[in-house]
Amino acid sequence: MGIRKYTRSVLIAGILLGASIFTPATQADAAAGQYHLNLGQKLTVGKCIVSTKGQRGAVAKLCMGKYANALIYYKGVLKDEFGPNHVTSAQPRAYITLASDHNVKIYKYSGGPLLFNSKTAGRFPATQLWIDSCAALPYWNVALVKPGSFNWPWKGEHCVG
Repeated sequence: MGIRKYTRSVLIAGILLGASIFTPATQADAAAGQYHLNLGQKLTVGKCIVSTKGQRGAVAKLCMGKYANALIYYKGVLKDEFGPNHVTSAQPRAYITLASDHNVKIYKYSGGPLLFNSKTAGRFPATQLWIDSCAALPYWNVALVKPGSFNWPWKGEHCVG
């Protein structure tokens, strides 16, 4: 390897390292196969969190739709949705998050305008947003959860038992 090629490689590596050091932190995306969002995580368009298997193997999914709406599926059928009702065009960069103020929020894009706010934090300062397929009953729910403290079914049918 010549000195010029080596110098160029070191220079490029230094530039890339410097860019990564000074890039502002962003919220983490939900991991594949995850059944909940932690505080600050986001779910982007086309991505879903999936419940564990409930009665007879049924699963529930919470997905971010292309019109900035959260879609809830149970046994593969759309059961409910929430979000802004005024969005009429696709929003490919929209995402849902459990924000640092403990409200479920939908944004048009990172750093962009707020499109939906659950306004639930005053009563239930959750640290996780779960999708659940009830183990004993053929129901689903979206719950605001603070592990070790409470589990509040926010949307859907209440899982009991």
